[in-house]
Amino acid sequence: MLNNAQKEDNRLLNKIRKDHSSPSQMLYFFIWGLVFTFSFYLENERVGAILFLIVTLLYGVRFFYLILFKKTHARSRLLLIASLSILVSLAIFYIHQTYFFNPVTFKKSAFLYESWNNYNNPVSMKITGGSTQAKKVTDPFQVKMIMNDIEKTSPIQVSIPKNPGPTFEIDFYTGNTVFQHVLIYPNYQVAQYVTEIKTNNGSAKKIESVYLPPDLLRYVNNQLGVSH
Repeated sequence: MLNNAQKEDNRLLNKIRKDHSSPSQMLYFFIWGLVFTFSFYLENERVGAILFLIVTLLYGVRFFYLILFKKTHARSRLLLIASLSILVSLAIFYIHQTYFFNPVTFKKSAFLYESWNNYNNPVSMKITGGSTQAKKVTDPFQVKMIMNDIEKTSPIQVSIPKNPGPTFEIDFYTGNTVFQHVLIYPNYQVAQYVTEIKTNNGSAKKIESVYLPPDLLRYVNNQLGVSH
């Protein structure tokens, strides 16, 4: 026979266990786990992905199991789901405001070889050429359009002489930091920029030569007011 003190201890212990296995408690740990994971993901994608998997297995699976298969008050269920929706919306809003790209649609390329979270807003570009005044472009749509034109063009093998004739330059900025520099040689229909390649010792930088898209040259001429 258990005495009254033992019964009270067991009752409190069962209450604690019940509280810590409730949907609200699981959601609490799940949300803070996601916030913690998200902060790591912005710094290191691999570490963030591992932490997300751990948090999901520890709390996320348990939370959704309780919501979907256990008896839960309808109002509580809506409140919990709404909390998750708000969390996801805030994360999307934060990424959209802070970064030029997002982790879902971004793909590394020879031109954009760094991680998506290295391109902070605002992203802009500065176009220079000859004796004309430099032109700064801050419209995100135009910046992304020029990036796409350069990314889609084909690499070529070419040798540029020391005196190549007219030359244009495009500097791409994230904030006040240049993350890519493009040289344009209209006489050779070539654009060049620096890319990163994998080596046995890690990575190295190299100059990538690509075919100069006519639309890109036309855009640069229009921005600088250069006659065709």
